[in-house]
Amino acid sequence: MKGIAVRLEGLSKYFGRVAALRTLDLDIHAGEMVAFLGPSGCGKTTTLLMVAGIYQPSSGAIYFGERRVEHLHPRDRDVGMVFQSYALYPHLTLLENIAFPLRLKRVPADEVAAKVRQTAELLGIGHVLERRPAHVSGGQQQRAALARALVKEPQVLLLDEPLSNLDANLREEMRYEIRRLHDEFQITTVYEMRWGAFHFGVDMAAPYGTPYYAAHAGTVTLARYEGGYGNAIRIDHGNGIETVYGHSSKLLVTEGQHVEAGQMLGLIGSTGYSTGNHLHFEVTVNGEHADPMAYLLAHGVDIAKRLEAATGGTVIT
Repeated sequence: MKGIAVRLEGLSKYFGRVAALRTLDLDIHAGEMVAFLGPSGCGKTTTLLMVAGIYQPSSGAIYFGERRVEHLHPRDRDVGMVFQSYALYPHLTLLENIAFPLRLKRVPADEVAAKVRQTAELLGIGHVLERRPAHVSGGQQQRAALARALVKEPQVLLLDEPLSNLDANLREEMRYEIRRLHDEFQITTVYEMRWGAFHFGVDMAAPYGTPYYAAHAGTVTLARYEGGYGNAIRIDHGNGIETVYGHSSKLLVTEGQHVEAGQMLGLIGSTGYSTGNHLHFEVTVNGEHADPMAYLLAHGVDIAKRLEAATGGTVIT
């Protein structure tokens, strides 16, 4: 398996007069893992469904490598997708579910059997292939959905909040599993996540070592270990506005450095608590803590990777 570069140019989607996504420009390198984060309704799933070919964009272009693909049927895009609900066929066994995309492509039966077994063993579900989804655990259902997406060896893998229906321990396990598979096969991966609950900030779950980017231009005033924030970066954006990125495993900027919106700041690490691997993000305005999502929405900042501020989302890769 090997990924391909994905480029979105001026991508927009309207449902009647309602803008689900406005003018998204995004370059994803071949083999890169990119995560979309944001609240419900910000355009994350809409973007994934346009990349997959399930939705047609209202305007803009989608490129896989140098090939423009927004006019292509989903089956012709070489994309694998894992849905939040898993979308497994309840009347089929896990084996039949995983084999389904290969049979649609009329792959020979002996090759189907070999690929399904190989992929299932890779994901640790080879021993439950003869069971139906209702007779396996949530984690095994998730692995089966992931195996179904991987078995056809896609160039692009789309993950639509794939861990939201799992308990905390299984979420942590599957995060590592997704990162392991990405590192092994280098499939270009787009991973959609929603914002977590926050008090003075938001904790954004993502695989350990995932790079993250500045949401707004400014000057780095802190880039070191800072108490409960762990390895942290603080950026002064002027006009009394500061942002903090905490719990990094590695810092890639230094104090006094000017950074641009979309510039890589560091790698996501572990909180050291049961919540696992997170990037902590918070905003202060004139020294007072502000709701990060309200700030992003109200101030129209230049979000990382140019995701429209009006949609309320942000991108961390």
